[in-house]
Amino acid sequence: MPLQGRSDAGNSAVILIDDTAKAIIQLTAERFNWDWDTTAELDGYRVIEVFILAEGASPSLSLGEQVSESWQKEQGVDASASIFLLPPSFSFTAPSSIAEGDEVVLTGSASGTDQVYLIVIDDRGDTVFPPASIAEATPVHAGTWEERIHDLKPGSYLVIALHKGGSTYAIWDGAWAAGGTGKTQTQRREILVHALAAPGSDDLVELALVRVSSPYARLNLPERAAPDEELIITAETNLKAGEKATVSLLSEPGTIITMVTTRVEKGASRRA
Repeated sequence: MPLQGRSDAGNSAVILIDDTAKAIIQLTAERFNWDWDTTAELDGYRVIEVFILAEGASPSLSLGEQVSESWQKEQGVDASASIFLLPPSFSFTAPSSIAEGDEVVLTGSASGTDQVYLIVIDDRGDTVFPPASIAEATPVHAGTWEERIHDLKPGSYLVIALHKGGSTYAIWDGAWAAGGTGKTQTQRREILVHALAAPGSDDLVELALVRVSSPYARLNLPERAAPDEELIITAETNLKAGEKATVSLLSEPGTIITMVTTRVEKGASRRA
């Protein structure tokens, strides 16, 4: 959380939060900037106070020190504000099934962080995203995030989405701690879930299973139709909405009578 201010006097700013010294900052061009890392903070009410020290004055404080009331009275507070820290939130949405060739679009929302982490494990236990299980951050913009996974083969994929807290045991040395080689998908899931639920962990996590299958289309049409009767044809498909679908009406020898192009709508292509 960025804290910014300006002062036309003094050379440094001391920032207290709930009477604890959190930052001592030199003024530059009569301005100060400090990024308050609230990752490990508990939710609740906070009081922020700023003290501008005179030219040449030494703060005589250490970061993390509980600052006495007498020091505060002597210096005189120059600015104050209050804020209520809300607990972090996290949501995650994934499709339950897609057709091979379609991309998997993973979306969600997150507060209290500017990045989330994803891992995708196939039904053989191999990590398909990120490469080599390296923990890659997905950025959070305006409270939302999105990741697109391409080129998945038919199969069942475990997706774990992580809002990393101040203490996590699921990522070590920049990589997912999902076990060594030869682990199954179930074993990797158990390893990661155990790490994410370990005592002291404040991670937020969501899991999903995405099934990728070969593309298909099933036509639904009447067996008979009277001459000049409107023919209504529908089709069920696992292709994503928006994909083009072409419907051809053939005569018995195989001659094309008519051909129309439509779009898939919510997993079904329709033409009336």
